[in-house]
Amino acid sequence: MEKKKRYYPLPIRVTVWVLTVLLLCGGVALTALGGVGVALGEKATAQARIVKPYLDSYASKAAESYAREGAVEKLPAPYSYVITNERGEVLAATYDGGAYLASSSDTHHRKHDADVTVTVYCPPADTLTGNSPMEQAVRLVTVAVSGCRGYLIGGLLGLCLSVAGLVFLCCAVGRRRDGGVALCWVDRIPFDVFTLLWAVLCGLCGGLLRLPFGGALRVVLLLAAMLCLAVLLTSWLFSVAVRAKSGTLWRNTLIGGLWRALQRASAAAGRHLPVVWQVVGVLLAVSAAELLALLAFDLLTRRLLVLWLAEKVLLLPLLLWAALGLTRLHGGLRRMADGDITHQVSTRHLTGGLKAAAEDINRLGDGLQEAVEQQIKSERMKTELITNVSHDIKTPLTSIINYVDLMEKENPEDPTLQEYLAVLSRQSARLKKLVDDLLEASKASTGNLSVDCAPCRLNVLLEQVVGEYSERAQAADVTLCPAYPNETVTALADGRHLWRVLDNLLCNVCKYAQPHTRAYLDLTAEGNTAHIVLRNVSREALHISADELMERFVRGDDSRHTEGSGLGLAISRSLMELQGGGLNLTVDGDLFKVELTLPLAE
Repeated sequence: MEKKKRYYPLPIRVTVWVLTVLLLCGGVALTALGGVGVALGEKATAQARIVKPYLDSYASKAAESYAREGAVEKLPAPYSYVITNERGEVLAATYDGGAYLASSSDTHHRKHDADVTVTVYCPPADTLTGNSPMEQAVRLVTVAVSGCRGYLIGGLLGLCLSVAGLVFLCCAVGRRRDGGVALCWVDRIPFDVFTLLWAVLCGLCGGLLRLPFGGALRVVLLLAAMLCLAVLLTSWLFSVAVRAKSGTLWRNTLIGGLWRALQRASAAAGRHLPVVWQVVGVLLAVSAAELLALLAFDLLTRRLLVLWLAEKVLLLPLLLWAALGLTRLHGGLRRMADGDITHQVSTRHLTGGLKAAAEDINRLGDGLQEAVEQQIKSERMKTELITNVSHDIKTPLTSIINYVDLMEKENPEDPTLQEYLAVLSRQSARLKKLVDDLLEASKASTGNLSVDCAPCRLNVLLEQVVGEYSERAQAADVTLCPAYPNETVTALADGRHLWRVLDNLLCNVCKYAQPHTRAYLDLTAEGNTAHIVLRNVSREALHISADELMERFVRGDDSRHTEGSGLGLAISRSLMELQGGGLNLTVDGDLFKVELTLPLAE
């Protein structure tokens, strides 16, 4: 028994979602902060690595300003620098505090165009208290290095909790109280369009970081971008979960709709889309995706475009050659499936796996042809054997029946002798019926029976058959319930053979139907076909399929204590096929249903 999905109210899901987004943003931020601290190493080393690019930038600007104007602007305290030439002569300086500043500062030297040397003086990183970008970076790195392990542990814990929240929400999102799946307007947007739209929104969020803001505003923008990215990511994931539950993940896409339209168009044309066109379509789609990716990431150069075109020019003939080989194999298999098992697939211009597959298909056709010939030979020998044995049995059986009849006419007075004669008469009649059935089954299966189809009024024929079997049905405690249309239904049939079919079916009803039940015999006409449907409930449990019941010598009575040869349904099917109709048998539990079809007369 399938377990019912548990429903979680909307406030619970919203609360878990908010906590998941916060944990995700916090986990990413803390993990990044801890990772930076671990990567930079010790505190002094980390501060030196952060200060060096800033001091390098200050020195470069000072050298450029001196080269352009012959002087430099004074740096804000407590920064200072000296510009000297190759001989060590001071060309320019911005001292604040003189020797004290020089003796208590970190220095950074940079040569500019091999003409001057710039020495930048800066106090130790721990003493910086300003709000310049370098001082903010130094403080941030100091915080990261001082508690890097704690940040990593907290960030990873937050990420694990956010993953648990995402799993919970993916299982709960979209569920209704009755266990079904509810789609909102977002989930009805084609999935490929939805994904593209969300990717554009994520790109816009990332673009916030490129705005020319610094200081606290840049930190706020960073946090806002992270929050927006987390919301977009979780909403996209929830939509994927809802679409997967409802089975619309692939069905509700523009690409899937286009593919289904192509399939419908090819089916309407009476054939599948050729393999060659499928290969060309896939190649064009992949090439377009590659070109869009190159353009999106600004990687398309003239040399790369030439190489890309050369690859496609070389790849297209190879794919077309393989597609033509697959088309040849598919055509050979289709002809074999249509019955032409002697068809041989040409292996010309095929190599490798395609040639081996073609040879295997040819060997398969040879094996099928040999098997069919053996089956035909076996069926012919079996039919000839049944016919010959039946003829050989019929001659002495006729003599036995005649002599038994003569002995009964003598009216023997001995009761024992009368009982023996009755047994002989009953069993010889049963054997004669079996031999006649064997001969008729043999003739019907080989088509040796003469068939004279003519307009036949089925209403009248069914009334006659029901009248013939009404007493036998009453004796078996089965009620026949015929139903005919008001207008006469006339079909093309051979009255003799159709009577034999109905006789077999109603005889089975009297033998095998459950007592105190009804047997329904319906006649209808639909289009150009007449339908005769017989339904009854079996007395014995039918532990057998309809196909097995249609085989020869198969009976629904496993104990075989009733009369019958098991040939009636097989003979009936052959007789209906000879008349251009059909017999369809259905077994549903103990319900036994037979449907006869015949073409209507014009």
